[in-house]
Amino acid sequence: MSYFEKIEQLRDLEEKGKWNQARELLLGTWENDKENSGKLVRVVSECWLVLSWWDCCISTNGLSFQDFQNTLIECVEFGLKHFSDDTQFLCVAGHMIATLPFLFYSSEAVHLYSEWEQRGVDMIRKAHELDSDDWIAKILNLGLTLVSLDEHILAKGQFLPNIEKAFPGETELEKYFRDLLSP
Repeated sequence: MSYFEKIEQLRDLEEKGKWNQARELLLGTWENDKENSGKLVRVVSECWLVLSWWDCCISTNGLSFQDFQNTLIECVEFGLKHFSDDTQFLCVAGHMIATLPFLFYSSEAVHLYSEWEQRGVDMIRKAHELDSDDWIAKILNLGLTLVSLDEHILAKGQFLPNIEKAFPGETELEKYFRDLLSP
């Protein structure tokens, strides 16, 4: 079963480098169904991917870093308020926060880096506590500590036969998670 919501037209927009249109599509899809955490995760993830690849892996001509970051922050704040017990939101957003915490607060508040990094780690741990059978949460949780490196690698190997089922599409998010969770 696919881990992420399938959103028609998303892959086409990504392939054409129409990142703002992709953000607007995902934002509109979620705003029409605000209680759907899976759609929120797609908005958060797309904004995070674009921001993390800014001027590196994608063309940012005509894009506004601030628009993507504002959308990211707004959606994460909504998720923290409304989906604080949703394994997928905690796991995916937690990973993204722990990886690049500076994207989740205004640039003037640099003292918040460690606080946000820890928040991301705590979210991943909570996701695993809520659903210890969720392989993505398990692998990300094991990856938080070097103490469990062998167990982390073993879990990735055990999950490998299911990786294509969990991430069957070719959106950038699915490719990212296939790479992240492969041994």
